[in-house]
Order: sequence, then C-alpha cells, then structure tokens
Amino acid sequence: MRKFLLIPICIFTALNSYASGLGEMHKMEFKEISDNTTDRDEQKILARAHDPEFPDAPLPTTYIAKYDLNGDGVKEFFVFSSGPLVCGAANCSMQVMLLDKQHGLKPVLSVASSSDIYVLDSTTKRFHDIAFPSTKPDEAGKYIVWKWDGKEYNCCN
Repeated sequence: MRKFLLIPICIFTALNSYASGLGEMHKMEFKEISDNTTDRDEQKILARAHDPEFPDAPLPTTYIAKYDLNGDGVKEFFVFSSGPLVCGAANCSMQVMLLDKQHGLKPVLSVASSSDIYVLDSTTKRFHDIAFPSTKPDEAGKYIVWKWDGKEYNCCN
C-alpha cells in the first residue's frame, strides 16, 4: 500500500517544481455555455461553433473562461469546445478571443489542448503569457508557454 501512496506525492512534487519555474499561475476555470444564454458575447461564441460545412452535425459542447490578459479592464474569452468535429485523439479545440469593439470577437490563439490552462503573472508586450500542457507524449506534465507578439499569441519554447 505504501508504494501506491508514493506515486501521487512524486507526481505532485514534479509538477510543482516545474510550475515553480513558470512563476505565479492562475488556473482557468471553465463553465459550459448553454443554448439559452442571454449574454450577447456568449451567443456570438456559440454561433461561431456551428460549422456550415456540416449543418446536420451536433454542435460541440462549448465552455468559456474569462481573464483580463492585457489589463485594459475587459476580460478576454478562453473558449474550449468538445465534440465529434472539434476533438482529436486526446485534445479538443481551444481558442483565446479578444473582444475588439471594432471587429467583435477576434481569435488570437487557436490550439488543440485540454482545458488544463494557466495564465501566468509574466507578461510580454503588456499581455499575460499563457501555459498549455504539452501534447507530446515524451513531455507529459510539462507546459508550453505562449507569448503575445503584438497581434496574436505564439508558441515560444
């Protein structure tokens, strides 16, 4: 029985040591968007989820989290979708969208990921860096940091 207790402690220690190298992190907490939402931005996100090439396909289940990435007082959207057309073998569609007053919702990062996402206290060009879990089998438990380049997020390590 003691052997089984050591495994979670080792995993927790390894993740904490890795996370400590990234600095302070804020885990994104997602909530499911319902079809009858009255929030206009959430309605726009749901409308984007419908793929016109597959009109009879079921809509993906869509989850959102919000965080002010650039300190302007407006929270950006983290949109995680799961379902038959948006998920691969292990990950699903994840987007970060800015709410632009001129152009509406603007995707600035699209990646296949789990919903285990962290916003870091570190910033690049006034936007918080974002950590996503690596999708490479040999990098289990590691995170890839994405940084703002002035127009969108790019993978940096």
